[in-house]
Amino acid sequence: MKDVLDKQKERAIETLKQMSEKEQDIVKKLDIDYVITVLTNKPHGAMPF
Repeated sequence: MKDVLDKQKERAIETLKQMSEKEQDIVKKLDIDYVITVLTNKPHGAMPF
């Protein structure tokens, strides 16, 4: 079960990174980058922290 969740999490992160790269609205991009940061526990993109 944990394997399935890990794979789903990895796929979600990949998809969010693609969305972040394509996003033109800076606020939406920050929101997406924040979710990636929370999921990976590593800063991503232009996060101010």
